[in-house]
Amino acid sequence: MGKRVLAVVLAVCLLLGAVYVREAPRAEASGWNYETWPNKAKMKNGVGSYGSWRRSYWIDQSAMQYEDYIVQARNDWVYTSNVVRTSIDIQRTYTKKDAVFEIHQSQRYRPAAGNYAETDFYEFASSANIMDGGADPSRDYYWTYINLNGSNFASLRTNVGGLNHQKGTIAHEFGHAFGLAHLPDSNSYKVNYLMCKTGDGRNVDCVQRDELMGINDLYG
Repeated sequence: MGKRVLAVVLAVCLLLGAVYVREAPRAEASGWNYETWPNKAKMKNGVGSYGSWRRSYWIDQSAMQYEDYIVQARNDWVYTSNVVRTSIDIQRTYTKKDAVFEIHQSQRYRPAAGNYAETDFYEFASSANIMDGGADPSRDYYWTYINLNGSNFASLRTNVGGLNHQKGTIAHEFGHAFGLAHLPDSNSYKVNYLMCKTGDGRNVDCVQRDELMGINDLYG
């Protein structure tokens, strides 16, 4: 499937039309529905540069059963120029050391805990210690580790009213890795955005216009 077709598919998903309008990024206070990490912590060296250079993601064998959904989630973030253009340009690598986004699958939490996935942040390329003890990052980070939480993640349904909650959760974790936090409970529209928690009733499975504006706020 070519970039043109993927861009059209994403535009329909976002229900925001297929006409690209360049807009200056605006912060949360200006009315966009997105949240960033404390101090606007983000990926060191960016998430790509409008096609002139790329960052890479790597899929561990443990998560290979979700390969198609991972690729689809990546495409949803990359092919957005018909909605809002961002600098995001990530490609798959088959060499782990080249990746700044790793995707794994393991049962970290018991099923009753309700944790479907999470993202860990690492401040340095050679670091083996999770940044800030697993708390929300407050400084820029070098690489990320996305974990799909075993049977919890597997229990997410893939066709509910046209929504694929497994793909949506992977896309949500990519959003965290790029620098977006959860929308707050006070946001009455949060269920209409990818960065709403699954447990709070998220009813989309791909990135929305406001969240793309959040990426432009972070990376320009």
